[in-house]
Amino acid sequence: MLQPLFWLFVGLILLFIFIYDYRYLIIPDWTVATLAIMALLYRIALVLSGIMRPEDFFWTVFGAVAASGFFYAIWIITKHKGIGFGDIKLAAPLGLLMGWPVVWVGLWLASVIGAIVGLTLITAGKAKFGKPIPFGPFLIIGTLLALVWGDTLISWYATLI
Repeated sequence: MLQPLFWLFVGLILLFIFIYDYRYLIIPDWTVATLAIMALLYRIALVLSGIMRPEDFFWTVFGAVAASGFFYAIWIITKHKGIGFGDIKLAAPLGLLMGWPVVWVGLWLASVIGAIVGLTLITAGKAKFGKPIPFGPFLIIGTLLALVWGDTLISWYATLI
């Protein structure tokens, strides 16, 4: 009974972040903090109940930190113009939700979908280079797709190698 309530609450927070970032180009800190605490407690509960191995928990936390660090590096390299700081903070709890190695599928999907939409908007004259486009919605879409099809995409990709 708790798991559906957890995912319902997570879904509501993600919906709020999606809409708020889309409208105001900001991701409120309280939403990221709430999501991070919930995701961390969820993962800890999975370990304590024996559903998740401690090693997998370690890799999940590592993936969340690495995802946030990846976006932080982009932020530094682009001198604070390539991505918003809210997106950097949002990557960590999303990484905790997706887990390892699905986090990389979610970030890749978010980046590809964001690039396609951004280039389409620029081509259509509805956006310009240098004008910010909210990335939080794409991170959320990538996360949702990865949660549903992440393992399948990883397995498919592994057969190609």
